[in-house]
Amino acid sequence: MFHTRQGYSFNLSAGIAQSREILKADANSVTAVFNWRALEIIQAGSWFTLIKPMQAAFYQSESDQPHPGRARLIIKAHPEVRQLMVRNPWTALIAVSIVVMQTDHLKHHSHQGDYEYDADLANHWEARLVGNRWYRKAIWLMLFPFFQLTRPPRLKAIKMWDRWFFINFACAVLYDAAVVYFCGWPGFFYLVFAFFFSIGLHPVGARWIQEHYTYDFDQETFSYYGPINRVALNMGYHNEHHDLPSIPWNNLPKLRAMAPEFYSHLKYHSSWSRLLFQFVFDKRYSLYSRVERIKEKTDSQRVTDTTANHVGGLDLSARAISF
Repeated sequence: MFHTRQGYSFNLSAGIAQSREILKADANSVTAVFNWRALEIIQAGSWFTLIKPMQAAFYQSESDQPHPGRARLIIKAHPEVRQLMVRNPWTALIAVSIVVMQTDHLKHHSHQGDYEYDADLANHWEARLVGNRWYRKAIWLMLFPFFQLTRPPRLKAIKMWDRWFFINFACAVLYDAAVVYFCGWPGFFYLVFAFFFSIGLHPVGARWIQEHYTYDFDQETFSYYGPINRVALNMGYHNEHHDLPSIPWNNLPKLRAMAPEFYSHLKYHSSWSRLLFQFVFDKRYSLYSRVERIKEKTDSQRVTDTTANHVGGLDLSARAISF
């Protein structure tokens, strides 16, 4: 007997033929494209489990991203969360070192899942190159910073070669030169290897997967609630961060505690280490395991980052913070 997520059950002789019809019905309903060659039937005793094939494109959604709507509901139900929207002065020291990422990150918030604006989505050639083979996914994680550098050229409204880019590049070169001068080349290479392992092929690097990668497309943003949050600036509270980005990192757990009815039912991760191994070795995961928004508006109809969401005069959108 076959058992699928939809609850269909049928015998083996009819199963293979009907399974394709079920998958085609799923694909048409979400306008996703599947690779039929990846269809697998795994036998376990007298039972068989139907495994959906690896996707050959992003899961496409006609609905808007969930965060602006949920933010409005949270503010309406819990106006006291406004008290959490304060500046954390310690964040200024951190923000100085990541100013180069500011523009891309704001676009990710306002245009989540938009291939032409969201640098968090992999390039199509990138996703096809990596596929769902474990060693390619491991190499992709290891070289994640290089792959990220290939994404901004495809984005609209993102200028790669502005004065801030050159200022940031000059500061980085001067800092690296200082490290070599005072600590020698061993100190420099220590930072290089630490950079690659901490961002990519490392348990903390699994945060890139935790945030928006999924093979269950009922939910497109996930939080991580685990002990590493204590030393990672609550980076795992990603649903909370997307809902109300004006709340600083130290107050994100308080937001979840104030509005539990909006977060207790959401799926979440409790281990970055487990997720890292799952992403690498689970063939259901690929770079296409993401939600892509289907365009319904022209560029002239798009809402800008700083005026997108207001509730009672309160700006809920992601914007740059000046110190």
